Amino acid sequence: MLLMKVHSEPEAKIPKDFRIQLTSRSTGDWIRFDFEVSAMPWTTNSNLPKGESAWGLWETDVVEVFVRPKGSSPYFEFQVSPLGQYLELKIIRPRKEVDRDYRSGIRYGVQTTGPDQAWQAWMEIPASSLGWSGKASDLEGGAFACLGPKGGRSYWAAFLPEQNTPDFHLPQYFSPIGELK
Repeated sequence: MLLMKVHSEPEAKIPKDFRIQLTSRSTGDWIRFDFEVSAMPWTTNSNLPKGESAWGLWETDVVEVFVRPKGSSPYFEFQVSPLGQYLELKIIRPRKEVDRDYRSGIRYGVQTTGPDQAWQAWMEIPASSLGWSGKASDLEGGAFACLGPKGGRSYWAAFLPEQNTPDFHLPQYFSPIGELK
């Protein structure tokens, strides 16, 4: 599945053939998301930690997923940067109540050939950490990417319409996400 651009800031420089591809699959015990991001200059912060959830990661280039068992609340947010940093959150009420101490047992990784090159990221999230049955049809959410420097960011999503102001925290647009090709 291709993510579509839903918003870009005035200074965004997006290569003509740029794309973000997402696949997902469930093993019953885990859900796996694989992203492929075309080459463009990266916006990163090497001062953010690796190996632990990095608050503020969304201000850098990230791919992310929001997931929850179908129709339930709360939902869970997971992000990975091209430097291999990650963030995980439990969203109780969007923009109002967030559990920053939530830990899922996420496994993740990144492959790249170097800075400003295309990159691939994967995330594996245990079903039990989401309160999810492991059945692909019982999982919903969205997939997103934030890319570029401040003033030149572009925002990409599966399942969201174009936006005047970027906002991914819109659970009313969550869709089945357990098996995407």
